[in-house]
Amino acid sequence: MLDHLAEKTSLSKIKIKKAIGAGGCWIARPHLKKGKLLRLRKIKYELKAGDRLEFYFDENALAYDGPAPIPLFQKKDWALWYKPVNVLSGPSKYGEVCAIDYMVRQLTGKDTVHVVNRLDREASGIVALAYSRKGTARLSELWQGTEVEKVYQLEVLGHVEDQTGEITFPIQGREARTEYTLDAYRTDDLGRDCSRITARIRTGRFHQIRQHFSKLGHPVLGDPKYGQGNHHPDGLRLVSTEVHLDCPFSKKQIDMVLPEALRLWPQI
Repeated sequence: MLDHLAEKTSLSKIKIKKAIGAGGCWIARPHLKKGKLLRLRKIKYELKAGDRLEFYFDENALAYDGPAPIPLFQKKDWALWYKPVNVLSGPSKYGEVCAIDYMVRQLTGKDTVHVVNRLDREASGIVALAYSRKGTARLSELWQGTEVEKVYQLEVLGHVEDQTGEITFPIQGREARTEYTLDAYRTDDLGRDCSRITARIRTGRFHQIRQHFSKLGHPVLGDPKYGQGNHHPDGLRLVSTEVHLDCPFSKKQIDMVLPEALRLWPQI
């Protein structure tokens, strides 16, 4: 298989081995799980007629050298962790070495790490992880409801007029609500008028905060997908800073707030 991939991709065998070890190689065999693609990690694998091989290689996906995730709150079946920028919330087709579940397995030695709530690659902040099937089931049920309060700091382009407000634009046809408070106006290093915002959500739609503020006419600074003229040299200015919930096991209230060093600005 190694020779076959080297011939088809023109990559060195060293790079191919690295990509396979990271999880960037997939195989589908007609007689295995109805031909479903499965991640393949064996370098010495004999290909057979009818096999379908998919190989994905990206230097950036294999070369993350930023800060490691940080444990914030640990229980037997679940935990809250800090996810840095450029760490994925789950494995991609290119592999899993840049994904937080893989990193936490390496840091803790745990066999099971399941990501319950996802943050965009460009964002940082608090994510919930489960360490067991029971933890996954209970946390997932909790996050699918509206009981978990999630708080974010963000900087947006322009001066948001209202001191407080609620954005209710539906996302993908589903209800989505974002409550916000204006913390401060500022002028950034490029001379642009900006607003510092604290946002609270109980729904968790796709790119909810990013889409909502873009529709409001104030896109998040550094957002590569929504808005115009909002580039920022430090990337996306969006951090999940607080999570408030009742523990799905003990029912005790958990109020997790990021340390100031990990926030966009100190807690007001």
